[in-house]
Amino acid sequence: MKLSLSSTKTKMLLLSFILLSGCFNITKPTRFIGKVIDSSTNAPILEGSLIFVGTKLNVVNYILTTRDTIHLDAEGNFDWTLTPDDEGIPFIEVFVLARQAHNSEPIYLTTEFLDCSPYVCHDFAPGKTYRFDLEVTWPPEE
Repeated sequence: MKLSLSSTKTKMLLLSFILLSGCFNITKPTRFIGKVIDSSTNAPILEGSLIFVGTKLNVVNYILTTRDTIHLDAEGNFDWTLTPDDEGIPFIEVFVLARQAHNSEPIYLTTEFLDCSPYVCHDFAPGKTYRFDLEVTWPPEE
């Protein structure tokens, strides 16, 4: 039996294979590596945490799909990985919970006070590795 690409059966099998291959898309983990630093002094922030929030858009609004808090190490470094099981979320945001001074109350810093250059702090795409220093600008005191 000779297989011909012009046959209807062959075309249907080829089309089925192409369509099914998209159903088994395994994404790579998303990884964040870097250091949190004070933008005014370039000193590392030692007492703090990063909060990673993953959201996706449904018909009406954004739905929180993952939230993870990691503590900075003794040098202000962070290393966090979002596993492929948690993927499928188009937006990953990063927030900081840190102290401006050793005995001060922690401050929750939104993307307004963060610089993730060369990236945007509220729009990380899944499946990549991001290496950057996250710069914190302290909000003005009230």
